Amino acid sequence: MKTSPVSRRSFLKVSALAGGGLLLSGFWSSKVKGAGLAGVATEGPWFFAQFDTDGSLLLKLSKMEMGQSSPTGVAMLFAEEVGFDWDRVRISQIAFSDGTKAFYESPLGGGTGGSSAVSTLWEPMRKAGAAAREMLIQAAADGWKAPVSDCVADAGWVRHLPSGRAVSYYQLAEAGGRLPVPENPTLKAPKDFKLIGKAKPNAHNREYAKGEAKYGIDVALPGMLFAAIERNPVLGATLVSFDRSEAMKVPGVVGVYDFQGRDPDDTLFRGYRGGVAVVADSTWAAFRGKAALNVNWDEGENGSASIGTLRDRCEKGTFIASEVKNDFGDVDAAFEVNKRRLRAVYETQFQPHASMEPLNTTARWEGDRVEIWTSAQNTSSVAEGVAEAMGLPVGNVRINNLVAGGSFGRRVWLDYVIEAVLLAKRAGWPVKVTWTREDDMRGDYFHPYKRSNWEACLDGDGFIDGVRSDYGVVGSTGFWWVLHWAYLPYGIRNVKVVANLLEEPIQTGAWRSVTEHLQAFPEESFIDEMAFFAGEDAYAFRLKHARRAVAEFEGDDYWRAMTERALRVLESVSGFTDWGSTLPPGRGRGIAMSKFGSTVVCQVAEVEVSGDDFRVVKIDAIVAPGVVVNPQLAENQIEGAIVWGISALKHGKLTFENGRMREGNFDDYPILRMNEVPKMSVHFLEDDGPMGGIGEPGVPAVAPAVCNAIFAACGKRVRSIPVKREELVNA
Repeated sequence: MKTSPVSRRSFLKVSALAGGGLLLSGFWSSKVKGAGLAGVATEGPWFFAQFDTDGSLLLKLSKMEMGQSSPTGVAMLFAEEVGFDWDRVRISQIAFSDGTKAFYESPLGGGTGGSSAVSTLWEPMRKAGAAAREMLIQAAADGWKAPVSDCVADAGWVRHLPSGRAVSYYQLAEAGGRLPVPENPTLKAPKDFKLIGKAKPNAHNREYAKGEAKYGIDVALPGMLFAAIERNPVLGATLVSFDRSEAMKVPGVVGVYDFQGRDPDDTLFRGYRGGVAVVADSTWAAFRGKAALNVNWDEGENGSASIGTLRDRCEKGTFIASEVKNDFGDVDAAFEVNKRRLRAVYETQFQPHASMEPLNTTARWEGDRVEIWTSAQNTSSVAEGVAEAMGLPVGNVRINNLVAGGSFGRRVWLDYVIEAVLLAKRAGWPVKVTWTREDDMRGDYFHPYKRSNWEACLDGDGFIDGVRSDYGVVGSTGFWWVLHWAYLPYGIRNVKVVANLLEEPIQTGAWRSVTEHLQAFPEESFIDEMAFFAGEDAYAFRLKHARRAVAEFEGDDYWRAMTERALRVLESVSGFTDWGSTLPPGRGRGIAMSKFGSTVVCQVAEVEVSGDDFRVVKIDAIVAPGVVVNPQLAENQIEGAIVWGISALKHGKLTFENGRMREGNFDDYPILRMNEVPKMSVHFLEDDGPMGGIGEPGVPAVAPAVCNAIFAACGKRVRSIPVKREELVNA
């Protein structure tokens, strides 16, 4: 077994536990060339593996559980390679403190988001497990004075094949941790996988079933007070005056405090609205006290903003930033030569995250130290944001990051955490701040409004020869992600896309699938319109373009792999779906492609249109993410993403007027009901190319696939989403 010159402390540090178990702290080092089992240039620890006396394995990770099951996927990678039965693996999240902050500062620790947890840890976690397995085998072989080749590791035991002797990982962990680290541990071949690629339950399922999973909203501390906040209703509004007298008459209310906010553009993710907080001895008393407040605001220039304001800015070209995102070939020459042209304009509206668990945080001060109970996607970012806001060293912040009842990008922002810390300091007692549903809905960082113009021309062979597009999207110069490029995996030779930023009159942020849903709806709708304009089948039109893209590809290895992956996905449509078969009157099929990270998705939707309503009957999703670690949980995520997308498309109307959202709860912002959920079939195409994620890639293709199906069913092009019922009546 070849070993590296790296000290054992740069990979495994062994500690005894009070209960008799042993703790293996995983470290990654780049101090010596070749060190670090995955060749990742990082410093510091990034996971705990705890072998207990009862034969179980507890993995402590920095990845949070918010319904997406990524901690389960990450744990499966280590358990597969080290050799452990899944039913004896447990997972918890490492609390952030002065002693553990290095786990979050490591690039392999970090936050949870972007559907990246499993894909970024695919190699590191496997190599860590494989190295630990080889060290445990070596320790057992040394103890038995036997050749390593006579020993195997599996199910938490190392076995000596000739004699049948066996010793548990727990018994070997201390000796194994003292051995040199394997420089190139041998990973299992896919044919030998016992966990990867197999359907396994979420590691938290037992806690869910028994009601033992701890959410932020469940936290209860001795002497804790409860708070509700009347926040400024419009971005940039300032507090003029407030009357606390009626609120103080509510039984249980103990105090009313005002506080200044921070502009969300000052520092990314760390802004929060100012407001007036009511502190009470129960959540209900705090809610009632808040309702009794009389607060006056100066709403400023955003107090009159509406969707009409944004459309007007787009038409006048009133932008705060512009970038050319795609620019290749000679677009002007293509349009000069080819006169068969088509133009279209598309809009996507604001959308909320609407997680089932409203935002909440509990904070408790002890001297100059604060302890926080919350659910956040990036724990180290929370600690840094709180430390900055309160003038503390980061080491004085402790964070207990709990299971979240949904997030979809909302819990990247820190407003709901910082305000609880401020109020606990002000009140002098532990304080839990709970947002009402209306607070959560109207105080969101919304999926942004976007308006895009598209124009394309066809050559004499019926191929798209040139595309030019420009769009305006609401955002802030601090949110780099909102100005996005065009995907278009169709070998179009001449393309220019100009992205323009509209100053935000309301807070905007990352929604489930970040910018890819903003890309996919106009792009795939327009490709469909071009197919119709060319007189060709929508699927065949895409397929011929994707084949040309592969044939003419010039670029790096990654994009070659992505271009070939997109073609394989499209070529599988005829085998996985009913495309081309006859449908009854009033029904139609639509198709759309999308890419999120390295995961390519094609969806085929079957839709029925009747009067002013539509029903999605069926959706087939073909998903190519590289390797599927857990097909059961991956399928769950794709299905959930489809439901999410249909819900926003069918019911997700928000009315932006006077600088705020009118809708505030599920009575006026309904979500998809069980009887509206279509039949769904998820088909995975695996390959050994780049690893992609799963949690978000199922969203972007939903809207264009369904809207293209609506056109096929009734002849009505939907160019603005969510779908307006009155437009279907006029089809």
